[in-house]
Amino acid sequence: MPLAPAHLRYLLVQQGFVPALFNFLLNSGLAWLGHRGQTAVSLTGSAGRAAVWAPGVLLPLLTCLIVVPLVRKDLEAGRIAPLTGARWLALALPSALLPRAVLVTALAFLVLVLPCWSALGIAEVKAWPMPGFAWLMGGYCAVLAAVVTPLVAWRTLLEPARA
Repeated sequence: MPLAPAHLRYLLVQQGFVPALFNFLLNSGLAWLGHRGQTAVSLTGSAGRAAVWAPGVLLPLLTCLIVVPLVRKDLEAGRIAPLTGARWLALALPSALLPRAVLVTALAFLVLVLPCWSALGIAEVKAWPMPGFAWLMGGYCAVLAAVVTPLVAWRTLLEPARA
């Protein structure tokens, strides 16, 4: 069953584009602030893994913990109607918030973070020059947000009405 225009707008704009833009600005700013005195940022060793893995774990986890209550609030206020159909998604992701957040984080890590890390390794990238690293981190986090946030919101829209 195709999504109604209101649901498409909600998922693609409010839960896709807006979070992606926000995360691009936030994470490129944080990367710049954290490394502004360096000419390049090392991507090797534990510091390099932390630079790529930390946002890849924290962003999906925090997204789920923040977005689920906000979407539930939108549902309760009538700003968006619940979805029907797509039961496969409801079955795939738990209804309880914390298990859902952990599963979404694990899936994002396996599907998005590890391939990005592997691509950097295959390309033998040892360091990334500044300010390009700030742009890279902003883009990386924007893509994570653009994929994870609509998925989390979509699953939440499938929840039965709360009393």
